[in-house]
Amino acid sequence: MRRYSLILLLCILPGCRQEIRINVVEPGHFHAGLVLRERLEGLSDTVDVYGPEGKETEAFLEGVRRFNSRAENATSWITEVHTGVDLPIARRAFREVVVLAGKNSRKTENILDAVSKGYNVLSDKPMAIEPGDFPILEKACEEAAEKGLAVMDLMTERHDELNIATKRLLEGRILTGGTGESPGIEMESIHHFYKEVDGVPLTRPVWYYDVKEQGEGIADVTTHLIDLVLWQCFPGEAIRPDEVEVLEACHYPTVVTPEQFLRSTGEVIAEPLEVLSNGQVLFKVRDLYVRISVRWDYEGGPDTFQAVYRCEGGNIYVRQDSTTGYAKKLFDGETDVTPRRVLTHEDHFSLVAADFLRYVRRGRMPASEIQNTLSKYYITTTAVQMASE
Repeated sequence: MRRYSLILLLCILPGCRQEIRINVVEPGHFHAGLVLRERLEGLSDTVDVYGPEGKETEAFLEGVRRFNSRAENATSWITEVHTGVDLPIARRAFREVVVLAGKNSRKTENILDAVSKGYNVLSDKPMAIEPGDFPILEKACEEAAEKGLAVMDLMTERHDELNIATKRLLEGRILTGGTGESPGIEMESIHHFYKEVDGVPLTRPVWYYDVKEQGEGIADVTTHLIDLVLWQCFPGEAIRPDEVEVLEACHYPTVVTPEQFLRSTGEVIAEPLEVLSNGQVLFKVRDLYVRISVRWDYEGGPDTFQAVYRCEGGNIYVRQDSTTGYAKKLFDGETDVTPRRVLTHEDHFSLVAADFLRYVRRGRMPASEIQNTLSKYYITTTAVQMASE
């Protein structure tokens, strides 16, 4: 009886059931709004927004208004906008969370700044885009662990049914480690700058075409694919940066004409841009060779992803494209084993946020999440450096 009384007492102490308050910093990417698409238990209705005046902050606020006014499952967010104000020291009355989804040039420094001020951090990818960002991210993760804070990026692909099914297939297989010429895993992702979303042309911010702000292709999209490799093939294991090795990396540009730039952003430029959005990285995780390729065309066919996992006794193949929503296929050898249910991409953000909030309440991140995050960004930032040499 005394033991249960102690547990009850602990649960009513101040801070045990604190509300979690969201702070959105520089919401330049629409992913910032998707985190608020659903109302999650334990969150304060008030959302603090720290962003510059202009269309990016206003687009975020308009998205929140749409969530609040929709016919079904409407949210009730109250936004407090702090234009041009730096993030303050975290208030002790709440468990504070910073959401980062915008320009990436300052993102790693913003992560460290938030942690140093007592905030948990949920960041859109990529958390680091240059070699110099990696030690800053390391410091942020170390300080967060010391303070009992959570730092995590939005790895939405873990909640895709196809990727979950692939992970389950791999649990009973032995991956062939492969070689540099024929890696055990090969992945390719193809995207387009100009495309329609829900029948409406997607407007890109001007900085999306600046790799110093957005990051190169091998520092951006590859984060999801590297994360899948670690999550699917080494479940629950903490892969340290000294257990991965970047073997080769290259990059090459997509040329964007002034006319194309105007269609995509609504802004005018005088000369064509060469955007280093394409590339390839070959790396090892322990004894497993992995090659990842990423390509960005201006426009064309659907966005696509395909992968092969070379296993003893037969390979696993994954194919996806965005022709009609998302057409997805998973093959075990020659057999189609595509799961019946597909989640939409938008649904994944709330699921990731729910995972993250559990870590916030727990006051710690699993060692596998911390180390695998660092290994992921060690690979991407090293690849950027190698490709530039």
